[in-house]
Amino acid sequence: MQVNEIGNSLGISNLPMTWFATNVDQALCFYRPLVGEGLETERLRCIFSLSANERSPGSLFGFDYGRHVPYSFRNPYNFRTPRDQNRYKSVQNDPIPYSSFTVQAIEMYHKSLKNKEKIFAVAPMMDWTDRHCRFFHRQLTRRALLYTEMVVADAVIHGEREKLLGFDAVEHPVALQIGGSEPAKLARAAAIGADFGYDEINLNVGCPSDRVQSGTFGACLMKTPDLVGACVAAMKERVKVPVTVKSRIGVDDQDPEEALDRLAEAVFAAGADALWVHARKAWLAGLSPRENREIPPLDYGRVYRLKEKYPNKFIGINGGIQSLDEVEAHLLRLDGAMMGRAAYHTPALLADVDQRLFGEKRRRADPAAVVEAMAAYAQRHIAAGGRLSHITRHMVGLFHGQPGARRFRQILSTRATRPGAGADVLRDALAAVGLPEREAVA
Repeated sequence: MQVNEIGNSLGISNLPMTWFATNVDQALCFYRPLVGEGLETERLRCIFSLSANERSPGSLFGFDYGRHVPYSFRNPYNFRTPRDQNRYKSVQNDPIPYSSFTVQAIEMYHKSLKNKEKIFAVAPMMDWTDRHCRFFHRQLTRRALLYTEMVVADAVIHGEREKLLGFDAVEHPVALQIGGSEPAKLARAAAIGADFGYDEINLNVGCPSDRVQSGTFGACLMKTPDLVGACVAAMKERVKVPVTVKSRIGVDDQDPEEALDRLAEAVFAAGADALWVHARKAWLAGLSPRENREIPPLDYGRVYRLKEKYPNKFIGINGGIQSLDEVEAHLLRLDGAMMGRAAYHTPALLADVDQRLFGEKRRRADPAAVVEAMAAYAQRHIAAGGRLSHITRHMVGLFHGQPGARRFRQILSTRATRPGAGADVLRDALAAVGLPEREAVA
């Protein structure tokens, strides 16, 4: 049954998309946080039974979401209190009926990786690609591979897993990036990530920040390719999902020709399913992480030569890619292209990915409809105790270059941070787009 039909029967409207529940427990898990403890199971069961045989897929922006509950049972947003979570613990291990869209997206990703067909990805970015950012990006593209921020293996093992690893099912295909240098810990963290439902586990061998270096992982692992290989082998032994590596072409005074070849040889010998290369060196001393993204010169040719050496391995490129024109050029010579800050600051370009790069016939996502979907998502987040700014900070560039974009940014940057800010702030910001500055929402 369509969950939003149940919502209408319960007096709840403005749900973000057409979801489907396959039993009363799933519907109850979704609606209890919205209507509170007063929701009567029997009433819901009666409403559910009215359309128990309706299972046809629904859609938003041309995306076929099909039969699905809105959040994984592991997602804390499903439950208002730990008591609620324990109450439905019996259903947490039940298979979740992924939508046809989700299943298709996962299958396309795995097929592309296995056959070395083109993959477009949004790069993992610290403090940026959190779950809210990924949910937003998924409203714009169904085919992009999305990455989490890097999560340290020790945090995965000992930290608050729901907070660190929880994600919405619509994010698929989504990869978990892990940082660490101890094979046993990385293997355990990878297993935890796979159990959470991630489609890929990626090992960070490219981050140059001081705090990463202090843990002897990230870009400094470029100096110890054999250790990286051991880490990959340990992770591959524990999980069935793809294990990949993201690296630089070298660090400090290393010769990029030798350093990248040694790393590639080690990780592919260990069974890595893909190697993504940020086509710059990293300087571990003297440059900040930001400077390491800008000052070391790009060397795309080095990555192209690596692909020539490994024609039967998946090689993807990252670093300084600003447009889909550049993505298309890279995909003529490589298996994957990964875009970072350009996708974050001008996210509307993601709306062209599916048609332009993959030839999909579905219509381009309407940014206005995306804002409305995010407003509904924000309502749920706020109801669960979150703040509007957790979501809107990722959306300020959505209308970049359009009339009213400046006012859109201003409204989100100021009003969304105020205590008690609600989803209507997003709708007010949307109303400013396309209007002359003097007529924009005050």
